[in-house]
Amino acid sequence: MSFSQALLRFSQRVLDASLQALENRPKINILTEGRKSAKIKREAQTDAHIMMHMQRGSVEQKSGAWYVRFRTTEVDNDGKIQRRLIRKRLAPINDEYRSARDVWPLADIELAKETKGGAAEGSLSVSDFVEKFYLPFVEAKRKASTFRFYRDTIKLNVTPVIGELRLRDVQTVHIQRLLDAKDLSHGSLLRIKSAASAIFSHAKRLGFINGVNPVQGALASGRRSDFEGHAYSLADLQYFLPDAR
Repeated sequence: MSFSQALLRFSQRVLDASLQALENRPKINILTEGRKSAKIKREAQTDAHIMMHMQRGSVEQKSGAWYVRFRTTEVDNDGKIQRRLIRKRLAPINDEYRSARDVWPLADIELAKETKGGAAEGSLSVSDFVEKFYLPFVEAKRKASTFRFYRDTIKLNVTPVIGELRLRDVQTVHIQRLLDAKDLSHGSLLRIKSAASAIFSHAKRLGFINGVNPVQGALASGRRSDFEGHAYSLADLQYFLPDAR
């Protein structure tokens, strides 16, 4: 046997062994492997999402419920800025909310409420803001009659309802409840709404809160006002309508 023939036979054996090895290799389902890869990628993204939020807050179990914990910047009664730990209930622990991953969308909502507030002063209650910032501003910049209108309207109708809420926590629904609770005419409700809107407009100008003025979407319906005019006499009608004489 010549050298070339021996080399050819050796090459053929190597090729046959390689083909046999390929046939014996476990078959891979490309579709299944693709799904597994996509699942792993989604889980990695979710874990990264959770880790990102864990830097701003954390989710914990307590007394059969899920809570989100986070720190926020607030202003205390002495006007000093401080950091405070907040814990808010998210949902009960049940089949729908079994793990921390299930409740993070709810935690996102609570964290978004905090981050929308502009400065630390957004933690001031509505009553404190009115007394310390808004009314002094109106008294210095507006006529005395205008100041009395805002002071009295806010004191009688606004702060008794939403005065304890933080500026950044007030939503349109709170203003709507305030207006709906009043059995007043449409015009009276509009004046109350105007006074409430002025409070939050000033807070936005100072940078204490961000976003849309919560009063903007509230509806001041009210009851119809009683007719305050007087009926015309027949002589009046004949004067205005000569052809009716």
